[in-house]
Amino acid sequence: MPQWIYYAALILAFTFCVFILVVHYVRRKDLWESFTGKSFFENIDLKETVQYFFKKVKETRNNRGQRVKFYRVEKSTTLEQIAAVEKIVGLKFPEEYINHLMKFNGGRCKPNVFHFNERGMPESDVVEWFLAVYDGESDNLIGDIEILKLDEKRMPSYMIPIAHDPFGNAICLSCGEQDYGYIYFWDHELESGEIDLEDSKFENLSYISDSLGSFLDSLTDE
Repeated sequence: MPQWIYYAALILAFTFCVFILVVHYVRRKDLWESFTGKSFFENIDLKETVQYFFKKVKETRNNRGQRVKFYRVEKSTTLEQIAAVEKIVGLKFPEEYINHLMKFNGGRCKPNVFHFNERGMPESDVVEWFLAVYDGESDNLIGDIEILKLDEKRMPSYMIPIAHDPFGNAICLSCGEQDYGYIYFWDHELESGEIDLEDSKFENLSYISDSLGSFLDSLTDE
């Protein structure tokens, strides 16, 4: 789900709440004042109301993607271990991804089908495994970074793989300034076949989502 739709929905919800409050005030104003002798709005703490609204906004953002169930995850990682990976690749990971790794270190998920457009055509694929920060050989975040980014520069310098499908393609996360936190599909069959010394080709990258949370929210069963 595009992030602007998410914020638009929040604004509409807030506007609706204000509308209900005003209607309630208009209908109850005379009755309230006849009992208390005070204005209705004297009993409303506007600051507290606004703080409560933004608290709920924050809780909603933190709960994004929670309908997705993860299983067969590795043991919990630490901030120090994640920082070590950042140092190896020379990038600062988005906080959302760091929090995700702390909670779900690799593993599989359900639902796991995602949808995107590749060269103007609608496509769908499945997330087979998320990459983990651990010492194992399979589905290892550092291992895939070494293969795709350090041994050969097969994706842009500020892009990292975070998961893969069953066919050797990667789901990637951007750590770049212009699209920080965006999720992309990396199709190995569309690689140019040339080692990119400038590490800047986008030929085989397709946009999926503008955040990890919205990517997880968009997953379906089919």
